[in-house]
Amino acid sequence: MKRIITKNWLPLMVTFFLAFSLTLVGAQVFKTFWHNSQVEETTAPSPDAAEGSKNNIVDPQAKTEVRTFIDLQPLIDNWVQETLAGNRNREIGLMIYDLDHNQVAASYNANTTFSADSVYKLIFAYDGYRQIDQGLKIANELYANTGDRGRLTYGECLDLMVRESYSPCADFMRNDKEIYERIEKFTSELGLKNTSDAGLYSTPADLVKFLRYLYQHPDLSESSWQKLADSMLNQPATSYDWRQGLPAGFNQAKVYNKVGWLSERGYWAEYNDVAILDFSNLNRHYAIVVMTEGLPNTTALVTLGNRLEETIMSAE
Repeated sequence: MKRIITKNWLPLMVTFFLAFSLTLVGAQVFKTFWHNSQVEETTAPSPDAAEGSKNNIVDPQAKTEVRTFIDLQPLIDNWVQETLAGNRNREIGLMIYDLDHNQVAASYNANTTFSADSVYKLIFAYDGYRQIDQGLKIANELYANTGDRGRLTYGECLDLMVRESYSPCADFMRNDKEIYERIEKFTSELGLKNTSDAGLYSTPADLVKFLRYLYQHPDLSESSWQKLADSMLNQPATSYDWRQGLPAGFNQAKVYNKVGWLSERGYWAEYNDVAILDFSNLNRHYAIVVMTEGLPNTTALVTLGNRLEETIMSAE
């Protein structure tokens, strides 16, 4: 028997092949879409990771908890007004920087140049530990032969310069042309535009910028950083009270401090405190620089410390 083929066989065949082709293409598109969606789901960063990538400093104890920024300017305005009230011979420069929010929390005369006095020793000490970590200096090599302390190694000098503001070691370094020029270059690289004479003159804003770098210490080994931090935190009660100013106003925070002063006729012709404030339990960290002239004593600085701690603690 002969097959019967209708005259409409050509349109039917075209329709069949068109439908078959569309089915194959649709299946491939769906497969590709499904695969891509799975890749995106497994490789896309989480909101926490994305947020963390925006910050230079990662909170080590509470990565998912973001502390609110505290505006400390009203507190500083009141404190400055009280401290300067009726005293034309007094000068104050100040800056407080929130290290967790990368933001200035308060300032006053922050770009005014003051004599930094022994604060410069902190910059020299930082440079010294960098030299050790780069293999250019040896910590236990003899460095200075002093009249009151005898023979001191390079490492001992770096410690004493900060822990007890020991000047003979610092004098050796300041008188070394190579070291002096290296410090000048270092401060220039950090952008400390108003800092001169290897850190002997500076502004609160410049010194805060240095403290921010010190807090990150990108070019120090963990061992060197721990030694420097200990020198700033644990300073002994000698014939000088190195922590009689700002650190004396805090009971809860750890205060990593370096002081610099000049006393004349019972007054502080110059009194400076630079510090890293570590409120470990609150996951809050600040850099603070206070530079003053003409204060009769350190009472105002202790008061400042008290008020700052109370304000920061009560904000939680």
